[in-house]
Amino acid sequence: MRAMIIWVFILFTIMPTITIASTDNDWTRLVDISDDVLEMVKQERYDTAKKLLDQFSEEFYELDFFERTYTMDELRIMTVTHSNALHAIATSSIPHHIKVDKAIQFRLVIDAIRSEYNPLWGELEHTVMGKLGNVMSSYEQKQSNEYSAHLTEFFRLYEMIHPSLMISVDPTIIQTLDSHISWLDKVNAEAVSSVEAGHYLALVDSELQSIFDGVEEDEADPSLYWVIITTGSIIIATLTYVGWKKYKATRQRERSRQKN
Repeated sequence: MRAMIIWVFILFTIMPTITIASTDNDWTRLVDISDDVLEMVKQERYDTAKKLLDQFSEEFYELDFFERTYTMDELRIMTVTHSNALHAIATSSIPHHIKVDKAIQFRLVIDAIRSEYNPLWGELEHTVMGKLGNVMSSYEQKQSNEYSAHLTEFFRLYEMIHPSLMISVDPTIIQTLDSHISWLDKVNAEAVSSVEAGHYLALVDSELQSIFDGVEEDEADPSLYWVIITTGSIIIATLTYVGWKKYKATRQRERSRQKN
């Protein structure tokens, strides 16, 4: 009876690891699909990309939400970016580069939901900050046309990473950054003659750099801790069982000697 109790304990100890591994495998499959969507869009194979997005929806809603929790914001952002990508891909009048942007945006969101460490959007730091640097340079040189062109390109890049930032970063930080970017968008080319624009550009530069600097490196896979905990629990349970068997055998030998 005691042996049965011990093995039931072991079973319940290992079950969370099995569940997490299974769910992680399902999510890895979804990440792979979002990768394939992006690749198909780059190759202008839009029909295939659309089918993959439909497949993503089917497989996502088959996940066991009781075993892996998602916030309402994560679900909302994922649904919106999925819908935007699907619309862009299915609309022939939308340029190819916009279709690619929407596919990238969706891919970054899927990664941000899954990744607690080192999200994929962090790898765009050089591209985003480099373009912002071009904006600031053209502002300092009072080049109105160049400033407007660089600013438009910066807005495009920021829009691409914005949904995934909303998942990974404190929303209040993003709201503050958004308000400063909105001011730059409102003024646009007129900003080159505005002293205040330099202030807002410096704020955006500082805030964005802080966000990118805050990306945590994934020093260890969190699932590894489950392996350690599970292995340790099994070892403890096994040693307890072996010790109990040894103790029982010793007691039986002592009783036999006492009777003799």
